[in-house]
Amino acid sequence: MQYKLGQVFLNIFTKSNIIDVLFFLSRYKKEKKKIELFIQNFNINIPSFEQCYDYSNAKRIEHYLSYNIGKIMIQAHQSWYKGAYFILPYKIYMLYKNFKYKKGK
Repeated sequence: MQYKLGQVFLNIFTKSNIIDVLFFLSRYKKEKKKIELFIQNFNINIPSFEQCYDYSNAKRIEHYLSYNIGKIMIQAHQSWYKGAYFILPYKIYMLYKNFKYKKGK
């Protein structure tokens, strides 16, 4: 989910459409509730992250810029009442700056 949100955010700069992010955040909230209800109703035991067959691929994706931007945006959305949206542009800028610095090495 973080990866998709990060991709939507990065596409905003090319399309100049910030409304897509707001729609995605509302869809994320609805999908998360549906998944939680499904797990509760059917008592599904989800395997740990390390036991998944594509664990190495998932670990590689965690270092992508779009994944990290999505992660920051979801954290800001979850703590909106603390003013996280005001700090969000700064966090994204610092993440981008660090990403470019690490990529240059």
